[in-house]
Amino acid sequence: MFANSQDLAKVRYSRAGRILFTLMLGLGMALSAHSAAAKKSRVIRVHDAKATRFLTPNPTRVRVMLDRALLKLTAQPTPRAAWQTLVTRADVIGLKVDAQHGPMAGTRPAMVEAVARSLIDAGIPARQIVIWDRSLEDLKKADYPRIAKALGVRLAGARDAGYESHPNFDVTLTHPLQPGDRHFGKPENAQQERLSHLSKLLTRELTCIINLHPLIAHPVTGSRGHLDALGLDCADNTSRFGKSPHHLRLAVPNFYLMAAYSHTLPPTRILTELKPNGSSRALLLQPTSGKEFFYFNKTSDDALPLARALRDALKVATAKGNTEAHAVLVLDETTAWRQHLLPNGGTVLGAHQLRTDRALPAPRVRLCITDALLCQFHLADTRRADYATTLNELWLSTDPVALDMMAAERIAKLRQFVKLSTRAEANEMRRAAGRMGMGVTRLEDVEIIDLPARRK
Repeated sequence: MFANSQDLAKVRYSRAGRILFTLMLGLGMALSAHSAAAKKSRVIRVHDAKATRFLTPNPTRVRVMLDRALLKLTAQPTPRAAWQTLVTRADVIGLKVDAQHGPMAGTRPAMVEAVARSLIDAGIPARQIVIWDRSLEDLKKADYPRIAKALGVRLAGARDAGYESHPNFDVTLTHPLQPGDRHFGKPENAQQERLSHLSKLLTRELTCIINLHPLIAHPVTGSRGHLDALGLDCADNTSRFGKSPHHLRLAVPNFYLMAAYSHTLPPTRILTELKPNGSSRALLLQPTSGKEFFYFNKTSDDALPLARALRDALKVATAKGNTEAHAVLVLDETTAWRQHLLPNGGTVLGAHQLRTDRALPAPRVRLCITDALLCQFHLADTRRADYATTLNELWLSTDPVALDMMAAERIAKLRQFVKLSTRAEANEMRRAAGRMGMGVTRLEDVEIIDLPARRK
């Protein structure tokens, strides 16, 4: 549940604190599962038969499709008003794409360009829009530099930005580290090989994410979706999950939580709120009941006032030569989490937390778009056009699980039609994400609204 169980063991609680934590653990998990099942999700599916020609998207028609779906999703009269319900002018917006599978099988550049242009037309400064994936190299191969140059937006790679020490994910599965992993080439122990770390691109720069993912098959799990694409591409040491579906089902929902809910506050905000006339409670990245305990074990094993705990952690984190984040542990009557203080002076929420029926605050992922202009339903890694078909659709939702379950069903039907075997291993992972409150897994609980691209 927590990112680093060894750190938690170092903190000693009072008897009352231990009882409180135990009660929260049982009650929180029960209520979380119950509340997740009650949610309904909406998906806007827009279709234009002329959106592609010879497997090539028509940028003008794609933009019309996008704007039409946005209006319906947000119930706003204009695209500008629609975006204002999802993002702000102060946001640094990351457009997460799949560049690894190239411009045909991966996220189509025309789709990404339509989103970027729509955001710019809505008043978002181009310099605050970042097209990103696991690596800059993949983006360059998939024709994204052309878009960045034309629009004035930026490109970024999660691996190229480097990785934080925290938040991280620990699972008992080891594998030789790869170039770019945080501990690659350094003296390692078994614990370090078990950790996956979140990219600094997310902890220090992006304030929100729009996830743009293609409709694409996966040779092992059946289909690749929003959950695994964002989750696996934002962290290091993920190649170890390639041969262990069991561990993959466990890891992906946790990675997605780290990416989607690890809200970050910048150093200037921290310093302002920790001044005598500041409000240290404004730095809390989760809502609390008002009856909470704060621990920073480098200073004290006893509960501390919030400002003292944060100030002590900040001092240690920003000390000369330090490269590790340090965590303040927050416990209250209903929830618990770690809030990490970074070496650059910022603070980030660790997503490995006890959650209850209280909804998480607005996620960093504001919108998910499934690029269903084309569907690569077989041999995605080889980018075979003879195993791609045109659907000429875009699917928009705030629920990544619902979109991924729809994608799995569509890919399975296409494969059955051409008498290819089907796999559904990824659906177990999605059901786990549903139990963690990230979305609905039963398609009967999804309201799908079909739209033509243009008003009649």
